[in-house]
Amino acid sequence: MRQLNASIASTKESLSESFSVLPKPDLFKEPENYAQCNTVPEIIKATEAKEIDMSQIPQITLLRCAISDMIKSKGKEDAYPTTEIIFSYLESQISWLTSEKGVEFEVKLCFVHL
Repeated sequence: MRQLNASIASTKESLSESFSVLPKPDLFKEPENYAQCNTVPEIIKATEAKEIDMSQIPQITLLRCAISDMIKSKGKEDAYPTTEIIFSYLESQISWLTSEKGVEFEVKLCFVHL
């Protein structure tokens, strides 16, 4: 038991030293005019009100709201939508996404890490 406790203490100390030199991650903060949006239609209204180009919508905000909309429409907390369903929903709400530049934007959405 002493050897096990000594090994655990040694590992803990080694990990503490290793983690102390790692850089601290930057916390993501949504722009204020989008952070208050909870649905995709609210994002569209915020974008149109400030005459902002659709390509400037933060990707995480768009995905967050789309997933929220889809879960609400299902009515179940455990019914999470697939990527195809989310993109189909977004395209039905934002016609710009079906354009050439919109398709490029959607490709970037695929690689967003939540």
